[in-house]
Amino acid sequence: MASYFVPIANLFVPPGIVRELWNRSHGEDEWQAKADVAGVSIWWAGYLGGGLILTLLGILALYDGMTNAIVLVPPGANEGMLALAMLLLCGSASSLVLVIGGITKAQSNLDNTDLIFG
Repeated sequence: MASYFVPIANLFVPPGIVRELWNRSHGEDEWQAKADVAGVSIWWAGYLGGGLILTLLGILALYDGMTNAIVLVPPGANEGMLALAMLLLCGSASSLVLVIGGITKAQSNLDNTDLIFG
């Protein structure tokens, strides 16, 4: 949990935790716990992509509001980028719902929870 407050670790630890939880919940051995999971990768890529676009739009708005300089963009560009960010974040959330559902289903089918948290 503390990794969210460490600047670089917060980019790598959350998907690693969810990936390991997915793999261990599906009965993978400890040495296979770090294998890639498509749903986790989609979730994290959408989350980072949408967040990056929103951050850039926020910086642009602050720059426009706090300086005398004007950043010219084509009509509808900011709205299009905002729509793209929202689509990425919605896709990310949908993927996360599927991943959490898959983990929950896999854990309900396991007899020994020590395989997950051992």
